Amino acid sequence: AHNKDGALSIVDVASGRTLEKFDTMLVEEVAWQPDGKQILVVGSSDNGSTIAKSIRLLDPRTGQVHAEMTDPVGITSPTFTADGKYIISGHGSDIRVWDVEHHVAIGDLTGGAHDADVVGISDDNRRIVSTNLTVDSDGQTYVAAGVWPGPAAWVDLLCAKLAENMSDQDWDQWIGAE
Repeated sequence: AHNKDGALSIVDVASGRTLEKFDTMLVEEVAWQPDGKQILVVGSSDNGSTIAKSIRLLDPRTGQVHAEMTDPVGITSPTFTADGKYIISGHGSDIRVWDVEHHVAIGDLTGGAHDADVVGISDDNRRIVSTNLTVDSDGQTYVAAGVWPGPAAWVDLLCAKLAENMSDQDWDQWIGAE
């Protein structure tokens, strides 16, 4: 993907040929959904654009916007999980998790970060990693890596906290039928 003159271009790097060009916006962040069905774009904040506070999911053949998910704090380093079900992004000092199918933020992973950036997720979706700009008690700034549990680990973590097995009715009430 290439961003020039306010357009998003998909370029074959071997030939240099432009495969697709979409006049959408100035793009700061871009990622392919693993199945290739959607492209995630986040606009540049350099020009004060509000698109820097939203994720747009585009059809890679037409450039049509399938969905837009907004965040008043801003979005950094968004990436799809390996199964394409979630988007993980920096969200100020937290990591935000987005549901791709329903186009909503489903939660934040908090703690251990001052400024979460450069987000990645393991191939098995069990661990999320992020660089964190951290300021120590002496005012010194340094970059560290933080690791959080990923979506594939959430059920195991929840079950480990339960004192007993849940009935199907309890599960539906507390967790949901999905």
